[in-house]
Amino acid sequence: GRDRWYLEALAIACRGRESAAFQALAESWKGKWTPAESGITWVLHPPEAAAFLAHRLADPALSEDGRKEVARALAAMEGREGGAELVKVLRGDAPAALKAEIVEILEPRLSGPWRHLREDEDLVVAARLLLGAPNLEAGGARLAGAAVLRALRPDLEAIAAGKAGTVAEARAAAVRALGAI
Repeated sequence: GRDRWYLEALAIACRGRESAAFQALAESWKGKWTPAESGITWVLHPPEAAAFLAHRLADPALSEDGRKEVARALAAMEGREGGAELVKVLRGDAPAALKAEIVEILEPRLSGPWRHLREDEDLVVAARLLLGAPNLEAGGARLAGAAVLRALRPDLEAIAAGKAGTVAEARAAAVRALGAI
């Protein structure tokens, strides 16, 4: 599942039957998650993989690198499901490193394939939570700016003004976000 040629051959062989192939493979994985499964999910990217991947992302036994790989697999999915599942993770108690990775994934896609998330209340809540979390404020500001989340203007203004404990990176991101809003 890591060989690029193998993955492309699999994708071609399963064309038009991605969902059925993914479901059969997912059943055989028995709850394990390896880079091979990630690669296969990435090339097949059927819509029902979003729930499967979200379940994997919540698995406490999964390593930090494994979680990041699952997040990237969600990002490769077409349609709305992958982005929506990533926003849910931002609202939860995921590790800060994973949340930072998800911000990196979401930010550029909010003006393109996941533009619909800009009107999702879950994204507003997730960005607000990030703005209030130490070491994640800059990510929250970047999401607020990328999604033009006007509801977060007061939060961004407080960070830009240098509320106690705010780092320079967060202040700069808040200023950029205010400019985008």
